[in-house]
Amino acid sequence: MKYPHKLIRDKIPDIASDPLPLLPVDELTTQDHLALLCDKAHEEVEEVLAEIYRGDTEALEEELADVFEVLAAIIKIGKVSETGIEDKRKYKREKRGGFDTPVLLNLKEE
Repeated sequence: MKYPHKLIRDKIPDIASDPLPLLPVDELTTQDHLALLCDKAHEEVEEVLAEIYRGDTEALEEELADVFEVLAAIIKIGKVSETGIEDKRKYKREKRGGFDTPVLLNLKEE
């Protein structure tokens, strides 16, 4: 779900040089918080893609760190087990493989 506002890191208001137009979050549900985090994940993945095309490894590391931070928040807020995720990742890799070697499925109807 797209919102008319943007989720930012929680220390940004304290370190910003100018006051930021913040919205109250008292009535934000866990589901809303997770939806905002998913929007943030999309934003950060787009930034990863931009750095891949730019070829800037250091900037790519910065953007990947942002993606990891958002995923860590989703795991925490969603009360999901990191061990459970890792077990499922390993299982899927064993049964279905990974993404190390590019394999493309043709979705074009002929």
